[in-house]
Amino acid sequence: MIFLRLVQNEIMKINSKRQSILFFSLLAGLVLITAIIIKAYISDLALVMNYLQFTMLTITIFGFLITLFGLILGAQIVTDEYKDGTIKQLLIRPSSRVSILFSKYLSVLIMITAAYFFLFVWSSLLGFIFFGAGEGLASAEKIPLLEEIGNLTFTVVFQFYLTELPSLFFLATLSFFTATIFKRSALALSVAIIAYFSGKVIGGLSQNYWWGEYIVFNHLPLYAYSDSVVIQRFSSPAYPELGLSFSIIILVLYFAIMLGSSALVFSKRDVA
Repeated sequence: MIFLRLVQNEIMKINSKRQSILFFSLLAGLVLITAIIIKAYISDLALVMNYLQFTMLTITIFGFLITLFGLILGAQIVTDEYKDGTIKQLLIRPSSRVSILFSKYLSVLIMITAAYFFLFVWSSLLGFIFFGAGEGLASAEKIPLLEEIGNLTFTVVFQFYLTELPSLFFLATLSFFTATIFKRSALALSVAIIAYFSGKVIGGLSQNYWWGEYIVFNHLPLYAYSDSVVIQRFSSPAYPELGLSFSIIILVLYFAIMLGSSALVFSKRDVA
C-alpha cells in the first residue's frame, strides 16, 4: 500500500506540471486533424479506409511522439528533484530509496501506457466516426499506404499495439537509467534519442557476428514474431531460430542491469 501511494504521488506530480495534459491534448488534436484532412482532401484514401486502418495509420505516424514523451519523463522524473532542490525532502520519508526510485520508474511506465492506449482508443473512435467499420478494402490495393497496412482485424491491431510497448519501455528505461546515474536530463535524452534512431543500424551491423545475438536492438520490436501476415510486413526477427523466448530473456536482462545499476547508485548517492 505504501508503494502504491508513492506511485500515485508521482503520477500526481507529473500531471501537476501540466506537461501530460498538454501532450494528450496535442496528440488528440493531431489525430483529429489527420482524420479531417483524409476525409476532406484525400477522398481516394477515405473511400477505402476503415477505422482499423486509420488506427494502424496513426500509430505509424504519431508513435514517435509517445516515444519522445516517455524519454522526457524518464529523463526528468529524477533529475527534476535535484534541480528543484526537493531531493532531500523526498529521501527523509520512511520509505526506502529503492522504493522511491522504483515508484518513479513505474509511474513513467504507467504514463507511457496511458498515452499509448489513449492513442489507440481515440484513433479507433475517430476512425469509426469518419470512416466507419466496413471492410474498406475494395480498392485498397490501389493505395500504396493501405496496401502496406493490409487487411486488418481488431485482434491484429491490438496485438501490434501491445507488442510495441516493450520497445517504448526499453527506451524510457534507458533514459531513466542514464538520468539516475549521471543526474543530467539532457544527457539522458541525448543517449535515448541516439539509441532510438541508430538502434536498427547497430542491430543490422551486428547480425553477422556471434555477439549480435546479445544486442538488444536485434530483439526489438517483439511484433516481429507475430503470426499475422500484416504485422510481418513491418519487421521480421533478426534470429528467428532463437525464438520469442530468447528475445524476452535478452530484454529482461537489459532491464535488470539498468534498473539494478540505477537502484545501486541511487541508494548509495550522497545528496547532502
